[in-house]
Amino acid sequence: MATQNKTPTACATCRSKKVKCSGTIPCDYCEDRRLECRPASKTQRRFYSVEYVEELERRLETCENARQLPASIRPGNAVQNFVYRTGSTDTD
Repeated sequence: MATQNKTPTACATCRSKKVKCSGTIPCDYCEDRRLECRPASKTQRRFYSVEYVEELERRLETCENARQLPASIRPGNAVQNFVYRTGSTDTD
């Protein structure tokens, strides 16, 4: 029995289609569909700046903190609070 060469990660096609890759070259998915099967390059991975990640973390913390506030004082509920208190949507 011949041994098959397996790749440690999914091929580029399987990765882009988000399907299970058999890990062989060509993989079963690409072979069945007669697609080009090529190993995913390491340069296809996305890298994000520290500033971008920190900004996302700040935004997440803001959202999490807003969920812990009582509904009556959450930011962005001014119209809902007005309707609840007056029974009207007229803000004039």
